[in-house]
Amino acid sequence: MLSLTLQADTPAEQAHAVIVEARTAAEKERALAIEKTRQEQEELLARARREIAAERDSAVAELRREAVDLSLAAASKLIEKRLDGETDRKLVQEFLSSLGDRR
Repeated sequence: MLSLTLQADTPAEQAHAVIVEARTAAEKERALAIEKTRQEQEELLARARREIAAERDSAVAELRREAVDLSLAAASKLIEKRLDGETDRKLVQEFLSSLGDRR
């Protein structure tokens, strides 16, 4: 990894050159590691956002289904109670008869 060009005159200068090159290499490795970690963090965050959105959409769809079911049940009960009167039954029978006459 270290590609020294040992042209320094003294052992101290050579040692200093080795240290400088090692520090430079370490800084590059550190920068690469930080960048990789940042990218992984962004990917995790994006995936979490997609999962949250999917769960939210699923929950909204389920709430809509339940609202429709409750509305239908309430309407059914209302119609059931409303049709107890003889006048209402007669009105429905007349309507059904008129449908038969149209055929």
